[in-house]
Amino acid sequence: MAFKDLRDFLDKLREMRQLVELTMELENGYEVSALGWELSDRGGGPAIMFKIKGFDTPIVANVHGTLERNAIALGLEPAEAMERNFVILRNRMAQALASRDTWIGPKIVKSGPCQEVVLTGNEVNLKKLPVLKWNPLDGGPYITLPNVITRDPLNPKFGRNDGMYRVMIHDEKTTAIMCCATQDIGIHVARAHSAGMKTIPVAVVVGLDPVINMVACTKMESFMDDEFALAGALRGEPVEMVKCKTINLDVPAHAELVLEGELDIDPAHAKLEGSFGEWMGYFEEPMMLPVFRVTAITHRRNWIYQMCTLDHGRSDGDLWKIPFLQANNYNYLKRAVIGFRDYYAPISSRGFKAVVQIEKRYPGWGKQAILAY
Repeated sequence: MAFKDLRDFLDKLREMRQLVELTMELENGYEVSALGWELSDRGGGPAIMFKIKGFDTPIVANVHGTLERNAIALGLEPAEAMERNFVILRNRMAQALASRDTWIGPKIVKSGPCQEVVLTGNEVNLKKLPVLKWNPLDGGPYITLPNVITRDPLNPKFGRNDGMYRVMIHDEKTTAIMCCATQDIGIHVARAHSAGMKTIPVAVVVGLDPVINMVACTKMESFMDDEFALAGALRGEPVEMVKCKTINLDVPAHAELVLEGELDIDPAHAKLEGSFGEWMGYFEEPMMLPVFRVTAITHRRNWIYQMCTLDHGRSDGDLWKIPFLQANNYNYLKRAVIGFRDYYAPISSRGFKAVVQIEKRYPGWGKQAILAY
């Protein structure tokens, strides 16, 4: 059964006593990160909802902090078995990725809760969002669970991408957005730059049905594949989307928060971003990145800010994406390695270590699997 939005999923977690709502306000971003690290050390712990001093908006974190909760999001039962039978979770995703005939494209609707409040012009102020520095060496406040939506600028009817790229707030109206050359957003930027374009429209979306968060870090086979269609297959129904107010993009209608704007792709206008405490457990170095100029902030009434913590090997910033990354590799190796039987990458390895089981026919057969991986 599909969850309509983040709130629907949180209701399920309340029912299962897997959501704890803190009554004491937390002091700052460092305290939030320390709490997230402690929960990860204890095997995940519950999802938590809280407020930070100085902000009225409630924050929810650690939603994806256990494999059990990610299994619940995908409708897998019994969810509590996922820690022992991780292959069930991986295979659910691998099957959806491979079965394109089951994909369900998104549905455009006229209005959605994500636009109950619309802020433009002088009303746009990113500093009013409960987004802080989470680690002492971070270059600034970071949105840690952003669905960044772009389209192929040369073929806007196709080639939509929903990716999870780090977003650092520069000031009241601008952020940085990570645009790696090998990722879809980097390809969109390169294609726009080669065509002489100066900007591309971008939407940064926060607070979603957990399945949409999961697919945002999926390595799709084709540059033209749509993550929202894959999400439709996993949800069993289409993702409802609504047109943005100030740019030509569609966003999930039931999101909590949307930042609309233009990404300035002129290299001369790039600004320094970082460092940032990243998923691999280290601070990634500062770099020059394109500037995202926000033209509108839209959100639900009484909206909820969703974040995740990173760094820890079992943080909620890792557990929700690892099953999909494993599904990607599983499907690829099944095609590429003769005699393939199974594949597993331990969660603690963060994708850098893998075990591939093969039907060995002669000495040295395993080298083929190593080279393919």
